[in-house]
Amino acid sequence: MDTEPCWSVAETELFARRGHPFGADEKALVIGKSLPAAADAMAEAFGEPDAGAEIADELLRLVTEVVTAKAEAMPGARELVELTAAAIPVAVASNSPRALLDAALVRGGLSEMFPVKLAADEMTAPKPDPEMYLTACGLLNVEPADALAFEDSMTGLPFVRFQSPTRDERGNFTGVFGLVNGLARAGRLTVEQEAFRRTNNDWYDANFINPAHTDPSVYDADVNPGAAAWFKATARVFIERVDGYLSILKMHDVPCETVWSADPGQVIYEDEHQVVVVAWR
Repeated sequence: MDTEPCWSVAETELFARRGHPFGADEKALVIGKSLPAAADAMAEAFGEPDAGAEIADELLRLVTEVVTAKAEAMPGARELVELTAAAIPVAVASNSPRALLDAALVRGGLSEMFPVKLAADEMTAPKPDPEMYLTACGLLNVEPADALAFEDSMTGLPFVRFQSPTRDERGNFTGVFGLVNGLARAGRLTVEQEAFRRTNNDWYDANFINPAHTDPSVYDADVNPGAAAWFKATARVFIERVDGYLSILKMHDVPCETVWSADPGQVIYEDEHQVVVVAWR
């Protein structure tokens, strides 16, 4: 189901009610997120940080109305699902709440084709947490290693890295922390930016494992050329702090891109919050 246009209609109305425009930047705040997470992002944008629950209710009412009236199955979707379901077990795992998921599937004529339908408000944690995928596999009696997930947004992808879009002199893509530290070494940071860098670098040093302390060979260029660390998407508290670094880079016109991936490379180190990989060749 192509429900994203329906979300956009509802989100545009919600922003308009509060006197705010809704464009690409605002859409980026919410796309692919669970309803509570999207509502919390909107609450911050509106300057109403304690209104997340109320905004979530309002948004759900609006988008359900639009989906029920206008959502359409994508061309060939019913035929594809029907053929697939005849050959292998299939499930829906959605970051939408149950009421909205059911409305979309009924509207598209897809509801009876999926024996398993999971919604975000029935999970302990929404995507990108793997709980929903693992639950679906369990209900289908399928091993996760034998399953294939089709995603329509970055939220379902499990790894993220913030890095320069161009390679450095060694052929690597410098990460966000390296880019900001480079500005500091060049003496380009303001007093406030340098204070932020020091405070947050210290916080990461105290709370985030340095893989090289566990295995000194991880970043050895001769052993693991091009090795790079990626956050796991579930490491929210660590990812959220990156925004301040990105803001500094933007102020200095230093490009930095956000890269999501389901398979960034050969994993040479892993802990609860990150992996270090060597890119596939």
